[in-house]
Amino acid sequence: MVYKEDAQLLARYLYYDGCLALPRKLINVSEVLSWKRPPEMKRVNNRKRWSPEEDEFITTNSVECSMKVLGRSRSSIELRLWRLKKLNQQLVTN
Repeated sequence: MVYKEDAQLLARYLYYDGCLALPRKLINVSEVLSWKRPPEMKRVNNRKRWSPEEDEFITTNSVECSMKVLGRSRSSIELRLWRLKKLNQQLVTN
């Protein structure tokens, strides 16, 4: 799922002017592009992305060690481990 400004970027990339698209999709795209962030909605700009090296590190080290070395919270590391495990399960079943 893609939300908010990220969805708008993706929509602009996929549905550029003059692209071949179903009319109902173009209606949905116009709705996405017309969305404006409400003033009370906080924007998170300091999101720290995971690198492949960090993924490798957390899968081969303890959570405590990963917290110290990578400067991330326990919940951040545990959530990333869960996502990596889920992704690997999907790859194996497909």
